[in-house]
Amino acid sequence: MVNQRAGRQGPKIAITPSHATVARLAWVFGDRDVAMYLRLDILREAVRHRHRVLALAPNLTTADQITLSASGIEAVVLRPVAARYNPLGTLSARRRLAHSLHDWRATAVIIEDGDGLDLATRAARQAGIGAIYPVLPALEVGTAPHSAATRSKTSWRPALQRASSVFVPTPNDARLVMQALALTNVSHHLLPSVCFHLGTVGAEPLPAIDGGFIFLGLETAFHGDPASPFALAVGAFDVRGTKARFRTIEIDLRAATHQDGAAARPRPELLPVHPEVGAMMTCLRTHVRSAHVVVIDGVGPLSTLLLALALAMGRPVLAIDHPAYRDFVDVGVNGWLVPPDDQAALAQAMTAILKRPDLLPGMARAARQKAERRLDQHAVIASLFEVLRLSDLRANAA
Repeated sequence: MVNQRAGRQGPKIAITPSHATVARLAWVFGDRDVAMYLRLDILREAVRHRHRVLALAPNLTTADQITLSASGIEAVVLRPVAARYNPLGTLSARRRLAHSLHDWRATAVIIEDGDGLDLATRAARQAGIGAIYPVLPALEVGTAPHSAATRSKTSWRPALQRASSVFVPTPNDARLVMQALALTNVSHHLLPSVCFHLGTVGAEPLPAIDGGFIFLGLETAFHGDPASPFALAVGAFDVRGTKARFRTIEIDLRAATHQDGAAARPRPELLPVHPEVGAMMTCLRTHVRSAHVVVIDGVGPLSTLLLALALAMGRPVLAIDHPAYRDFVDVGVNGWLVPPDDQAALAQAMTAILKRPDLLPGMARAARQKAERRLDQHAVIASLFEVLRLSDLRANAA
């Protein structure tokens, strides 16, 4: 039993999942796109294992909630903190989250919100939950979870001390957190930022170059925002004497960033994609299939999804040098890295790629092999569920 009201003072008995019982897994997200585009398959798999699942995320749409419900996943739309540095706003947000977890009777909580890690782990403890699993974001080389240089900009040490185990996205992040976690006696495990069922997302042959060498990017800027580095690089690109073609995927149809026709400088061809999860994945696969190289010029869930999908389908990637991508891209093997926000370097890299199309088949094979080593959904889920102690209860239910 736990206290009748979350937040009431007094001793709490921690609830932990058991191998023999149905777990009630709550996954707290700081970003709606992470929930819907990067983790949905894992949530669905937990439901298929006959466990109860609750997704808590900000900005979930009605369509999102319908998608989750159709998969047997319950949902709570999180209200944003009134002011990040407002103690009353933070306290109110923590209490709301604690009540949601307590009322749903969660037995284990995964927290994938670097900025809200301390708030969410406190809320889980307040709700009487003992099985708490933070998911850390990719870290810069030389930083650790207790450093002010991390994404959270505050100390993660108290949050890590409340954890049962910690998940990190890459082996490099595991090395970076090892020292900090040793002081807390908390174990760490790998959980890639995204994974795929590689039996259904197969490698695709490269298209013939006769119809033009296609670079595919992603446009996430809204109307009125500066153009993306990819668009700027294309504008500065000298297409004379080449068959280069440039395409950009527009996920959010509200963004009107494309300009057509008579522009003095070349611009990427716009490929509108509906943001609904199923339709978006189908369109992404169609566009990646027609490309020779996929360009990742930004950071975020959609960029991560496109990069990982490109690798899974056997496409070399040209990505910005960011800690979230370094584990995916082996320079000169399955792709290239360029400095962030440097359209000149991006344009130079595309020019160099066009000069050596003979390298693409080998890099395409290496891209798929990287996905098989890092992004295999079966292996990721097996490891994750072992840490969470989520048994497959389908045999018992049969």
